[in-house]
Amino acid sequence: MTVAVEGKVAEAFGPTLGEWRQDFTAGKKRRLRYIQEALGIGGDLSDHVRYQLLHRMASAVHEAIRFGATAAALVVHSFSAERAGFDAYSAFTGLFGPEARDGALLRLGEPKGIRMLCGWAQGAPAPRL
Repeated sequence: MTVAVEGKVAEAFGPTLGEWRQDFTAGKKRRLRYIQEALGIGGDLSDHVRYQLLHRMASAVHEAIRFGATAAALVVHSFSAERAGFDAYSAFTGLFGPEARDGALLRLGEPKGIRMLCGWAQGAPAPRL
């Protein structure tokens, strides 16, 4: 299994797809096609989905294929007492069907024979420095 971990406090998961596609070069189009193929997502994606979550999950799948693993996981480790970003995480998991839940490891599908898993881990709030 390969695991990608995305740690966050209050910052966003990068640009939305709508923002990312504003300068939609040929290279970006190829990259998005690759990500969609890696994740087993067809059709047009909502402008509201965060690019960073798509990319991070695709990276885990790519590495699983590279190392001969049978599963790939994305874990979002949140250190926000307000659960900042959970709505973006929920929109991402919604692409695959399962409803996002705190502390649950969701099965998102099995593109290219790789079992995709995703989870939200709520950590203790980050200390103020």
